Amino acid sequence: MPRGKKTPPEVIYQIMTSWAVTNNFKETARELELPVTTVKSIVDSNKDKPEFVKLRNEKMDEFSVRASEIIQKGLTLLNKRFDRAIASEEDLDLLIDEIFATDKEELTQDEKNRLVNKIRALQLQDIRAITTAIGTLYDKKALADGKPTENTKITFDLPEGVKDYAG
Repeated sequence: MPRGKKTPPEVIYQIMTSWAVTNNFKETARELELPVTTVKSIVDSNKDKPEFVKLRNEKMDEFSVRASEIIQKGLTLLNKRFDRAIASEEDLDLLIDEIFATDKEELTQDEKNRLVNKIRALQLQDIRAITTAIGTLYDKKALADGKPTENTKITFDLPEGVKDYAG
């Protein structure tokens, strides 16, 4: 957009809609192919207008609902993986032992290793990716809902004889 030109209302709305979702000047600028300074200037001058406050709240609510759905799917996936791992753990261990016990002429060491790796992929080895994704979404949802993302409450018991001067 050339310097000094008035930004059309539809572009302002696009900027504000994108920013309401991303909360990021650079991402909005990249998405709309506009200078970051233009995006920042328009957001700063419009973010407190009632229609954009309402829009931002709507977008945060939409994100919160979608995040809840994805978190639930992640928990369902995690539960299924645990159930499958528990049900087949012993069978998979027996298969691995059997593969390594086969005669060298029947399977090469590379073939054995490939089969074992495929079987191990079926085992529940690493759930970090799923739990990290769930935790990240949970934190982002909490932020969208206006809740803290960490426990900031500190509790402790005073030793006997120490007076509480808090209040």
